[in-house]
Amino acid sequence: MKEDLFKQETYKEEEFYLPLFLKKNECSDFEFKKSSMFLGKNLNTLSKMLDKIRFTRNEASEKNSPYIRLLEFMILTIVISLSKNLIFLWITSLFFLSKLALFKGSTIISVVKRLFILCLLSFVFILPGVIFANNVNPSLFLFRVGVNLLNLSIFSASTPFPSLVKALRQLGMPMLFVQTMDICYKYIYVLGNVTVSIIEAVKLRCIGMKEDKRLVGAIIGQLYLSTDRYTRELYEAMVLRGYNLNNLRKKRLSFNRYDLLSVLRTVVLLMIFIVLK
Repeated sequence: MKEDLFKQETYKEEEFYLPLFLKKNECSDFEFKKSSMFLGKNLNTLSKMLDKIRFTRNEASEKNSPYIRLLEFMILTIVISLSKNLIFLWITSLFFLSKLALFKGSTIISVVKRLFILCLLSFVFILPGVIFANNVNPSLFLFRVGVNLLNLSIFSASTPFPSLVKALRQLGMPMLFVQTMDICYKYIYVLGNVTVSIIEAVKLRCIGMKEDKRLVGAIIGQLYLSTDRYTRELYEAMVLRGYNLNNLRKKRLSFNRYDLLSVLRTVVLLMIFIVLK
């Protein structure tokens, strides 16, 4: 009996195996089963789109002032739209391509992708009107649209949104309009984070369950309530801090040698446009 009392029994440790999705730090890569087609596909697609919104991209940066860049973009867009000379369009396209060649490789790839999407969407809407219109050269018109879209792609890659807001303030745009644009852009990022958090919560709660299509409406409703709450909090914070549009400091116009270079190349293109016209 004593031997039985003092006998030490050995126990084997039981091994517990966790599912793979619980071992991951993030749930964004979790895939739904084939049985949950509607909710799974929509949530996975939306989460990928919002992941692109959440993170800022490294765009190309130029050394000239934002307002000079914006004026150059607007002037060249107007000139290209008014031009009917194929030689001038070729010169401007070569100018934009040489400008694009100075960017980094990753930026060039993003600009080309953006240009392809813009051209595809534009041609889908414009092509029927060009075909059935009278007294319109389709090839010249489409080439003009392509050059303008190339100008837009390069401008969007080299000018982030904060620089665009700064340029609008420097050019004397209405402060209410500029400030509303700035707040809307910042809250797109905030609402993107809120939506991604809601989607990840729905994903975790749908494991092993049959999804309900009404969840999409619930997500939209929850996003609306979050938007209303954030809007009220922002308004109260601005009132408490004595916010006023007159409190904003006006950005002084600065001019450097890179601005002079931008002005000279714009003037040269304008002279070529007048001569070839």
